[in-house]
Amino acid sequence: MKALLTLFLILTTNTMSADDILYKWTGTKNKFCMAVMPNGKTQKVDHIKCINNTLTCTPIVKDPLDSQARTFIDGVLKKIVPDILTLKTGDEVPKQIIQEKDSRTIGISLVARLKEKDKAIKESKNSYDFYRDTEIQLAFSDKNFDSIRRGCFRNQFQTNSSKGFASRSKRQRAETILIGANIDGNAKVLTDPNDKSHRIRPKYAYLVPTKPMEDVSPLSYSESYGNIYAVMKSDVKDRSTFTAQDSLKVIGQAIPLNTKADYKEIRKDKTDYWEAQIWGDVCFSDVSHFIVNCPEKINYQVDSAKIKNYNLVSDETLAKMKETGIPVYQCKKEKKGVNTIFMAGEIISAENNSTRKKDEARSNTGSSFPDK
Repeated sequence: MKALLTLFLILTTNTMSADDILYKWTGTKNKFCMAVMPNGKTQKVDHIKCINNTLTCTPIVKDPLDSQARTFIDGVLKKIVPDILTLKTGDEVPKQIIQEKDSRTIGISLVARLKEKDKAIKESKNSYDFYRDTEIQLAFSDKNFDSIRRGCFRNQFQTNSSKGFASRSKRQRAETILIGANIDGNAKVLTDPNDKSHRIRPKYAYLVPTKPMEDVSPLSYSESYGNIYAVMKSDVKDRSTFTAQDSLKVIGQAIPLNTKADYKEIRKDKTDYWEAQIWGDVCFSDVSHFIVNCPEKINYQVDSAKIKNYNLVSDETLAKMKETGIPVYQCKKEKKGVNTIFMAGEIISAENNSTRKKDEARSNTGSSFPDK
């Protein structure tokens, strides 16, 4: 009973490292865990060998009290759905899982499965740590603030609208290829905005490199997606993938964000933005902070006279944002190699937002918005 209690405390703690788990696990009588092997089969293996990677497998640790499976992502135990890890490419996610499991857990499992099966991305001496050296910035319009606050961020399957390419059938096919699994391609499901499967489908955002990149085309921002940038908390990356451009232009699978890879090879011959795909629900509870009052466009080769200076957030919306308790920051531009990116500047209040508006009204160019 003591060993069982110890194991329960271990497995319900999400902050323990792999080393901590290994130490505690070997102190119990049960040294084994279930694991998904390269052939897709699940079998019992020695936990020590699995953790030390002497076996190529994904360890699945099962909590004996709540039957919740967990695996290691970036050295931390995360909840997963084992049946998703065993799906073959193109298989449909079982409807029972969609109905019964939390969408975030399903998202983590889909990305973990993709990482295990994706052998094309290899680390090199020029590897970029996409997990640690990026931000996910989800752009949205201040006009949608109230609806998002009430019901989370939604995709075109839920809203029947899009700021980009609006076609549910084509988007569904593209997403199946991106994640390597079919969430649900039923025609009736695609047209039902309340179907639970749509909560699993990705919400799209900018993936912003926070360390310099060289010798690749710069990323770009567009005002069409909105004038508020919601910067995601780091654990959202566990259920995120990315592509080096608009995913509808990509032929093949997305890349798990928990990846170190050569960005020059990934970005080769590609333009516009780096795109992140977040699988599962995305709500304000997933947001670290907001960035507001950014230039409408950046890194586009167009006549500067045609570019409006700022897409300012109203004081009314700003007051609502502050009610959430999530920090709100003025936008600042930073030069990171070839990229000019939006980052958090000074923390904002209604008073300095009004002052900012007056300052920007006096300017006819973006020159008053300094690079750091």
